[in-house]
Amino acid sequence: MWFHLTNIRLYLPNEDTIDNTLHSQAFVDLIIEHGGRASYVLECPDNPTAFTFLTVWDTKADADDFFTSDTYHDFIQKMSPQFIAPPCEHEFEAMTAAEV
Repeated sequence: MWFHLTNIRLYLPNEDTIDNTLHSQAFVDLIIEHGGRASYVLECPDNPTAFTFLTVWDTKADADDFFTSDTYHDFIQKMSPQFIAPPCEHEFEAMTAAEV
């Protein structure tokens, strides 16, 4: 299983924008439509501008296909006016003890 984390800092002027921008079912559907298993948004209670998008994939190739797609780049471009800092992306492979 493959995890992709994207840490972002956003200026979001009100709660409605947070719900519409980050907790959109459309974004979850987009990830699933492109082969993802799940998508979560982690909010930092100590820093209201810090968010982490966690997406789960069966393979690295599935994640790479999405994160190099025009669809993803269009999403990032659409959000870029609200960025306080550029996104920081990390990838992790999850293995069970039996797989090690």
